[in-house]
Amino acid sequence: MTKTRDAGHQFALFFADVSAVHHVVNGELMINDADMVRRISSILRLRPGDSLLLFDQQMHMEVVLLSLEKKKIICQIKNIKQNNIITPHITVWLPLLKREAFEHAIYSLVELGVNTIQLVSTAKEQRHWHGQKELNRLHNIMIAAAEQSKNFALPLLKEPRTLQELLLAKSGEKSLFFDVQGKPLLEVANACALQKNNAYIILVGPEGDLTESEKNQLRNDQFMFVHLTPTILRAQQAVAVGVGALRSLL
Repeated sequence: MTKTRDAGHQFALFFADVSAVHHVVNGELMINDADMVRRISSILRLRPGDSLLLFDQQMHMEVVLLSLEKKKIICQIKNIKQNNIITPHITVWLPLLKREAFEHAIYSLVELGVNTIQLVSTAKEQRHWHGQKELNRLHNIMIAAAEQSKNFALPLLKEPRTLQELLLAKSGEKSLFFDVQGKPLLEVANACALQKNNAYIILVGPEGDLTESEKNQLRNDQFMFVHLTPTILRAQQAVAVGVGALRSLL
């Protein structure tokens, strides 16, 4: 039996469907996907005795590498667990930001454990949505964030809808909008903690902010305006600061 090595860092790798890409016999796992074999052997340079986490949308497992060959890797399964769904449920309405800021925001939201990312089209958006091609790219960014953060329950990513459509479809979730004219974050977070809401919607403005008409629509729909810092943040910074603070405090 191969002894587990004492390693300082345990890597996590995503499989599109764990049950479809491995064959299990007597607790042993065979990985023969060429790209996965290359990542484990040549990029991560793992060796027999190293442990590794493998995950998909529903579950994750810890394995110990037994043998590494050119076209396959044999592992011993140590445990299998369902992915942890972080609560309360947080849905972020994310505008279509410029590409670099947009991808940074998506990465941060996965790290912070949001449950749903609903893309939203606003009046001041400065680019077009590129459909399935862009969804695929964002999915890869989400996987990279999940591998780094070990938040294995990837958020549900939804294609863009207009702000008006989303407001019409919204139900009873506690709704927050990050805005420099809002109430202090700590005050709002303390009030939310006392109310013990099960679900939240969080909206951050696009580059150039929402229009005054859009903000009035939010007020009419009972959105609470929340002030994050004494300074004006870029959208991707507001996502990281605001969602991170709320996830920690709630």
